Amino acid sequence: MRITLIAGQKLCGPACEDGYTLYEKEKCGLLPPPLSNTTKIVLKNSQITSSATVQVASAVNSGRAISISAAVGGRIFFNIKFLNISYSAELQQALKDWLPSFISLGLTPDLPQGTVRRVPERSVPPTFEKYGVEASFFLNFWENLGILLMIACVCVLLKLFEFLTIMKLKQVAYLQTVIKKIKVLMQNFLITTLYGIYGDLVLFAILEYRTIKFNFDFSLLSFGMAFVLVIIMVTCLAFHYKLLKKYQKLKDQPDLLEAFDKDYEGVQALYKDFEDKSLSRQGFLILLTLREITFSIIISTLFNYPVIQSEIFLINSIFMIIYLIKENPFKSKFDYIQQIFFEMIGLIVNVGVFINSFQPGNNLLETKTVWTIGRMIIIMNLIFNFSSAMLMFIQILMIIKDYWEAYKEKKAKRSKVVNYVEGPNEASHSIQGKSLTIHTEPSFVGETFRNEKSRFLRQGSML
Repeated sequence: MRITLIAGQKLCGPACEDGYTLYEKEKCGLLPPPLSNTTKIVLKNSQITSSATVQVASAVNSGRAISISAAVGGRIFFNIKFLNISYSAELQQALKDWLPSFISLGLTPDLPQGTVRRVPERSVPPTFEKYGVEASFFLNFWENLGILLMIACVCVLLKLFEFLTIMKLKQVAYLQTVIKKIKVLMQNFLITTLYGIYGDLVLFAILEYRTIKFNFDFSLLSFGMAFVLVIIMVTCLAFHYKLLKKYQKLKDQPDLLEAFDKDYEGVQALYKDFEDKSLSRQGFLILLTLREITFSIIISTLFNYPVIQSEIFLINSIFMIIYLIKENPFKSKFDYIQQIFFEMIGLIVNVGVFINSFQPGNNLLETKTVWTIGRMIIIMNLIFNFSSAMLMFIQILMIIKDYWEAYKEKKAKRSKVVNYVEGPNEASHSIQGKSLTIHTEPSFVGETFRNEKSRFLRQGSML
């Protein structure tokens, strides 16, 4: 078996001469970083760019299911770092530097150190400890919680403004319409954000429950927060399923379906992007979410069986691609191709992780296979981030184009109405005290008016 040196390290057998293993040296920061600063910056900025475009695309189009697919697809690079597998030094460094959440943009302020110190320390499995994951749900979920609270506060404020405009500003109909549209956008954006973090929610909740100690401190607060959010997640998924069942019953009744769309305008992200021919197609978002929740359960419970974990991940990727090819749940071909692209990247990564799981679990040695797989996963991450950013940017341009075309169409209709109203008024004339009104069709107002006006004037002069 060919052995290569880890970047910047000296191969020295079971332990270094000074008594520290290479893993311990890396953990203590005694080794030079395997990734250059430029590479780290590119990796981090690519994820920030991808996350930002996904969230903007979701926000400006009443929430898009494909935005959830992008957020969930990006979690493959988050999930694999918690597998008990010896990755290359480069990949381990990259995994540590990646953002903790795909929806995170660093907008949530850090917790005060005084608050962090008040949270009791509890042990977690080494695969989580290595990446700075705590046992406390409160600490782990803080970043996602901050994003949720921001969006929820905006939704509450918009609801309050809508109420005030209805009660106090009834004459300002335009303002009411604008506030309502923004509220619908934010409600759907909140839904897409929730579905994008369900995997984190389950993973961190299980870590909390594994080591819970019921003391009257932050442990109890953390446990209660995890419990409440899990209940909310289950309730949302149950509501989603009942919503789809109701839609399936009404889909052949246009009048009732139109009323249904109006009643559930704020949650259209749950069903509007999918084919409604069957529940199995329209429920793709539920299937995608349940898969992510299952991954989180596997990661947090089977951490001593990395081969089984990676095998389940690989099999799931294969079955998902087969399902997409057979069913094609998306209405838009663009969304369908994008989802296939995400799943293919996930499949390539899972194949690499599965092969890596059979390599020697020795932190001192890095085989050529391990190094190649690590480099390949880093490249796949870059491809995923930049490609998803580009695809979401295209989505944003398409949204802007649709809005512009809708605006022009509305403006054209308004112009036709104005012409129709002005035509009959101008075509009213009085001849010798007798009133004569000519009614014309809007498309012929101009020409007909001119012809009739000339004829009546001639008749008037003759008389």
